[in-house]
Amino acid sequence: VPFTVAIKPEYSQSCMNLIISAATAPVVSECEGSYDYQKSRNQLVWTMPVIDSTNSTGTLEFTVPNGHADHFFPVHVRFHTEKLYCDIGVDAVQTIDGNSDVPFSVETRLITEKYEVV
Repeated sequence: VPFTVAIKPEYSQSCMNLIISAATAPVVSECEGSYDYQKSRNQLVWTMPVIDSTNSTGTLEFTVPNGHADHFFPVHVRFHTEKLYCDIGVDAVQTIDGNSDVPFSVETRLITEKYEVV
């Protein structure tokens, strides 16, 4: 059963892992990025280390003996990015009395706790 995944993210992501259930070792015919079959967990883990404007899509094609499309769901997706889904930021930091600005820096990061394709 060929199974193809195409990704078109809207946001720049530093790294993305796609985890697909596969009870038997898949035969991978095409892979952008890297993959690892974890036999002890019956999982195919596909990793795209960078997703940005120059590398915005990816494909993983594989076949599994005696596979059925329903066996692959849910698909678990993990990713992290420095860009948030909303345009929110910190413009200034002031002392509690509000009389003076305080030097500050901001580090933003979005990390998925649970994201599934069912």
